[in-house]
Amino acid sequence: MLSTVRGKIVQPLYILSCAVLLLAFSLHYAEVKGTLAFSSDTEKSKGNIFQAGTWGAEKKAATLETSGVEPLGHIIISEVLYDPNESDTGQQWIELYNGTDSDVDMGGMEINATSGDDFVFPSGFKLSQYSFVVVHWNAEGIDTGRDLYASSSSESNNMGNAGGWVALFKKNSHSKDAIVDYIEYGAGGQTAENEATGAGIWTAGNFIPDVAEGHSIEKIEKDIDSNLYSEFKDQATPTPGQ
Repeated sequence: MLSTVRGKIVQPLYILSCAVLLLAFSLHYAEVKGTLAFSSDTEKSKGNIFQAGTWGAEKKAATLETSGVEPLGHIIISEVLYDPNESDTGQQWIELYNGTDSDVDMGGMEINATSGDDFVFPSGFKLSQYSFVVVHWNAEGIDTGRDLYASSSSESNNMGNAGGWVALFKKNSHSKDAIVDYIEYGAGGQTAENEATGAGIWTAGNFIPDVAEGHSIEKIEKDIDSNLYSEFKDQATPTPGQ
């Protein structure tokens, strides 16, 4: 009789505890994966298949809003590796960041980082909100949404190891009206400085200090842009695409 009572009590408790553990595990796993199919997430349905939407971007936007930070007004140059440990050719790169309030169609925009060489973004290339793209300078590779390759057939020169610049233009016109963002490092008076100062996005003579071989120059806070050389730091461990 006693064993029968115990069985009636213990068995349901055992089942209940297993259910609680399973629920806890499921919630933890979903959190690690980064998306939960709750009403707080934006979902898109196609037939009977549901896809998580822009939860990451929405979370980022909410965080910035809480902090009182406005979205950026344009794509920015966020990190540059101009003096790699290995051979310069194929190892240098430029990272761009979209901190605006929407995706940006970059097709036809240009990067100029060496005399006479311009990388033109492929037609239809879009950089998603709060995302990065790394342009590998004078390098060969297969273009993706996160990595683009300025092949050696079009960019024949490497970036300067001790001094140089990176300029982003919105069209095939290197003028103060077309320049979007600009930095120079190692020394002032670089090639596109006049256009940048004319547009009010750089101060003549200012430059980001040169860093050691294998280091990059990285924007300290990528969601704030005041067009100052002091917004960049010496990054001993480069972080392309992060």
